[in-house]
Amino acid sequence: MTINREKIKNIFRWRNVRKVCFDFLEKKAGWILFILIFALSGYGVYLWYNYIYHPEWNEEKKKEYREEKGKGVDFDKDKFNEALKNYNSRGDNYNKKTEDQKDIFRVNDMSSGN
Repeated sequence: MTINREKIKNIFRWRNVRKVCFDFLEKKAGWILFILIFALSGYGVYLWYNYIYHPEWNEEKKKEYREEKGKGVDFDKDKFNEALKNYNSRGDNYNKKTEDQKDIFRVNDMSSGN
């Protein structure tokens, strides 16, 4: 019994290994995809079941949730009124007639012939 080194090297060349792997995946792709989808669906059902039917929190976690929920966002009425005033003044500036604004390019002076 002799060992043919060239035959063994040929088997483990990257090109041949790739070919064998892709041939296997091509033949078994349907089953692999089915098993993968089935496993992921089962894991999703398991997570859904645990989160819906077993939402168990210990007392410490409940207390932490109540404290965090109570903090919330404080409404600063002064800042709100200042922002509202700023918004309204911008709207007023936008709605001004162009004749009331200063002509920085002196277009009216040129058109009158001066």
